[in-house]
Parts: sequence; C-alpha cells; structure tokens
Amino acid sequence: MEIIHKNIGETTLEALKRFRASSRQHEERLSYAGRLDPMASGKLLILEGEENDSRSEFLGLDKTYEFTILFGVSTDSFDLLGFPEEIVADFSALTIDEINEILQSFLGSWEMTYPPYSAKTVEVDNKKVPLWQLARSGHLPEKLPTKNVEVYEASCKSIEEMTSQEILKYVHTHIPLVSGDFRQREVIARWEDVLKDQDQFYLAHCRAAGSSGLYVRRLAKEVGVRLNVPALAFSITRIQIGKST
Repeated sequence: MEIIHKNIGETTLEALKRFRASSRQHEERLSYAGRLDPMASGKLLILEGEENDSRSEFLGLDKTYEFTILFGVSTDSFDLLGFPEEIVADFSALTIDEINEILQSFLGSWEMTYPPYSAKTVEVDNKKVPLWQLARSGHLPEKLPTKNVEVYEASCKSIEEMTSQEILKYVHTHIPLVSGDFRQREVIARWEDVLKDQDQFYLAHCRAAGSSGLYVRRLAKEVGVRLNVPALAFSITRIQIGKST
C-alpha cells in the first residue's frame, strides 16, 4: 500500500499510471481506492498485489479535506471545471459564523444527492451509464441517485475577497492542466464571458471530514443553496485517508 499525491489536472487513473511508471513494483497488480476529481489534489491510496483482494475495505476508509468555496457563481459541475450557470455579485457580506452555522447543519447523517457530473452509474435501457455521460448528452434522470454519508467535521476557518481577475487567472492556469475531454476550451470561454463585468467575490477556506462517498463539490454547492447564494468548490485537497494516513 502506498499513499501518493495526486496533482491538480490529473485524473485518478493518470496518477495511478504515473505511480506505475516510477514504481519498482510495476509488474504487480495495482489499483486505487478513492477517486479524486481532476481539479482536486491530495492523497491517493494505491493498492498493490494481494491488497486488491481487500479493496472494498480500503474503499470504505474515511477521508478529510481542506477546500475553498467560491460564493457568487455556480457551475453545472459544482467546481471550476464546469459551465457557469448562475452569477450573483450583489449580496450581503458573508461571515465565518454564518458559514459555520450552515456547515454544522450537515454534521451526522446526510442524504447526499450525487453531482450530475460524477462517476455514479444509473441503469438506462438495461445498461449501467455514468451520470456525467448523461449530463453531457442532456439526458439526466429527473431524480438523481442519493447516498447516505456521515459528516464528522465541517468548519470554515477564514474568508477572503477575490477579484474576477484573480479567478480568471486561476482558471487560465489550472484548467489547461486537465487532459482528456472535459470541455476545457468551452469552459474557459464561458468563464471569460461571465467574469468580464464582475468585480468582487467571497472565498471561504473550509475543512471537512466524512465517510467514504462524500462529494465535497456537492457539500460546497449545498452550503450556497442554504445561504441562498450560488456557490462552487474552488479547490479541494484531500489531506487524510483513514485515521492516520
């Protein structure tokens, strides 16, 4: 078992391939336990050889994340790698206490709805199809699947203002790091368009720990819903897997 760092822009599979290329155990059976989004970074658990026979146990490990929530804009993917859908620049200044109150409301058991752009599969014409594929084709089911997850910790540490120019610089720097077909060119163009007439946004630095299957993108989105402000996960870093790694 190895813990490696997945970089922003990599898919989880690309991180696994990078590890395989650099590992002396490259001929052993390798897999990962716990997917990370392309725009997320942090700890990724790699299973080697016979460890793969107990993969379900490793998949069930709790995870801890540090993440930032951008308030004032939402996207169809709930992070920066999506088409901006709603933008609201004129709203009252948010406070740490307000955000913490909302985050605390998620503690315990939470019936989380999967993000439309996720690897969760649903049955369509007797075939298992990932939600992201249905989202891209415009054929999402009316009711998205849900999962009961446990949220053990959720808190906001600080808030800062962020200009549209700073957001756009981050978009231009980080989205091109993603390879494959994630609509990158169109996404960047949409961000350029929606940010041209905007000014200040709020960025909240947060931390959350939860059970396997917790989507931080969905948590960030729901915080905004409960505050009546569009929101998305600006950045996500997994800092811990299980109790010690």
